[in-house]
Amino acid sequence: MGLEEYYTRRVGSGVAAFAIPERDPFATEAAVKRFVRSAGPDADAVEFLLEGVTCSACAWLVERVPLADPRILRADLDMGRSTVNVMFRRGTRLDQVAGTFRRMGFRVRPGDDPEIARARRGEVRLWVLRTGVALACAAASMHVAIGLYAGLLEGISRGIVRELGLALAVVTAPVVLWCAIPFYRGALQSLRAHRATLDLLVAASVLVGYFTGVWNAWRGVNETYFDAVAMLTGFLLAGRLVTRLAEDRVRSGGEFLARELAGEGGGARPGDVVDFAAGEVFSGDGFVRAGRGSMNAAWLTGEEEPVPVGAGDKVWAGAVNLEGPLEVEIESTGRDTRMGRILSMVSSASKGGLQKLSERIEQAVVLGVFAVVALLLARGVFLGHVDGRRIVAVLLVACPCAVGLAVPAVLGIAHRQAARRRILLKGVDAFERIAQIDTVVFDKTGTLTRAIPRLLEEIWTEPRGRDRWSERVGALALASAHLALRPLREAFPAFAVDPDARETQGCGLQTTDSTGAVVRLGRRDWALGTEVSGEGTWSEIVLSRDAVEVASFRLGSGLREEAPAAVARILRGREGWILSGDRAGPVAAVARACGIPSDRALSRRDPEEKLRFVESLSRVRKVLFVGDGINDAGALRAAQVGVGVQGGAAAALASCDVYLARDDLGLLVELLEASKAVRGHIVLALSWAVVWNVLGVGLVLLGYLGPVVCACLMPMSSIAVVAYALTRHPFRSIP
Repeated sequence: MGLEEYYTRRVGSGVAAFAIPERDPFATEAAVKRFVRSAGPDADAVEFLLEGVTCSACAWLVERVPLADPRILRADLDMGRSTVNVMFRRGTRLDQVAGTFRRMGFRVRPGDDPEIARARRGEVRLWVLRTGVALACAAASMHVAIGLYAGLLEGISRGIVRELGLALAVVTAPVVLWCAIPFYRGALQSLRAHRATLDLLVAASVLVGYFTGVWNAWRGVNETYFDAVAMLTGFLLAGRLVTRLAEDRVRSGGEFLARELAGEGGGARPGDVVDFAAGEVFSGDGFVRAGRGSMNAAWLTGEEEPVPVGAGDKVWAGAVNLEGPLEVEIESTGRDTRMGRILSMVSSASKGGLQKLSERIEQAVVLGVFAVVALLLARGVFLGHVDGRRIVAVLLVACPCAVGLAVPAVLGIAHRQAARRRILLKGVDAFERIAQIDTVVFDKTGTLTRAIPRLLEEIWTEPRGRDRWSERVGALALASAHLALRPLREAFPAFAVDPDARETQGCGLQTTDSTGAVVRLGRRDWALGTEVSGEGTWSEIVLSRDAVEVASFRLGSGLREEAPAAVARILRGREGWILSGDRAGPVAAVARACGIPSDRALSRRDPEEKLRFVESLSRVRKVLFVGDGINDAGALRAAQVGVGVQGGAAAALASCDVYLARDDLGLLVELLEASKAVRGHIVLALSWAVVWNVLGVGLVLLGYLGPVVCACLMPMSSIAVVAYALTRHPFRSIP
């Protein structure tokens, strides 16, 4: 039955669906303005939080919603956040879009609902409680089960077997009736989606094992499987909990920034004229009506060099006014600003789904087990006698724990080792995606070079000039908050600001000495009294006395010491690019130093161009992007893997898959090499799970294993997988 027919038949079938609340948060114009964003000429997009997403069947069902509702064009589910990005036809009501997901059995909330964080914490606490109860019941049932198993050898009366068996049934009841509820829900979703999943096999094993044990205990037969059922549930809940904690990474940085931008722009509205003092952040996009100075737009350009601005020049929300008061007319605020649009690109530049190897093996195992059970039933019907003991033995020995724990166990150890090296990975499948990388794209400033300007060289015209002028230089530099003067403030510490210092916007500082001579510290053209050029830069600062040069200070964002060697190791067998907003000269110099061909060193790229380039390259290559600024946020999200470096902007860190919390590119080298090892460990663990299931089912069919032995052997596969994971150290072999 196709999905369209499935939905047609499902209408009125009594399938549980969440009703529309009395006050639907999506049924107002305010909700449309707040939640809906443009996704093209004929489409809009919205993000929903879905409660009730538990397994791969849920993901499969959600992402095929467009087949059931033609008004919805696309639905991309983020399992880690339980959010779905929905693209729908313009003109469709927002409450109608939300209603489609409610009818599927999900509770729908706004993607930026302030209650989301509290709801997620509550879900985690509930998982911890379920896991604890299941493991406690497993431990208690094992104590009683030891006596029953010993009775098989020593002999035990039927009455005692019945009493102990029923006691075990009571002890295990909370596991079956409450702890295993997530698996029952997942099994129902699997049946709705017409897919065989791990939850379906777990639910069948738990219910068949428990009620067969109850029937045998009532009859006084010493074949109860309550301890196996409790251990099965407890181990799998623990595995799901590990996976959930690995996925539940901090995403508050970019979300907080987006909420701030979506506010009232500091009280300003489009059309308002606002005065911004030096050091203040522009609260909206606009243009300068009066004043002259410079701004730090590093979030946009990726470079810390100040951008001169004057009357009529454009300023951007998020940029910092570095000098003097500026009168700015606001044109847009919040999500309508350029920064707001870039942050919207972060969520819309979503990755294609990566089907995990474990899910494919899981489905094969589940289908295989049910096929064997079906054959046994058919054989029994044909012969007139159904071998119930053998069917129970198959369900018990085909332990889904091995499949369910293989990936979480290996990844849990790998994540812990990565965290100790200050490498933080947001997604549980990050290692697998990193192992597939064949192309690495670097941002320049803050990634291959230092983000903050450094004093590279100082040249004095007099032999003892530094001793004579150091106090004066420090006092002048202290009188300005200009970023370019920060290296001088550090190199020439002063206790007090020069009281006579006057700052000329965009040029530098001026004072007089005891003889009345004019002393200037700033751009070369201005300091030496020549015509001030609009092309002048702050890469060189000159100290002059009466327009005569006293000293010059060369500044630059120096290449990281470890960059050339690290890049050489990163690009072994991979293609390398540099994508920067800086000028062509500095970009080419860094490319030469790092061994990247000049035709792959691209300069003057704004955030939108970076996003388009990475999207285009990702269609034919497996791309890893390394960046640190808001201007990199879209590219980080569009790449197969986005890596944010220490000190990066909040939106960039919210967009990346990996965060290097130590200022060292060598961490990326370790991660790339360790990812290959992690992938190999996962394959071996899953191979063990497959071999165990095939071998166990085969021995049951041949008559060598009975239900009791299978119940005893079932936890052994889980213990073997966990033991294997604990002995794997993917980072240990890296020097």
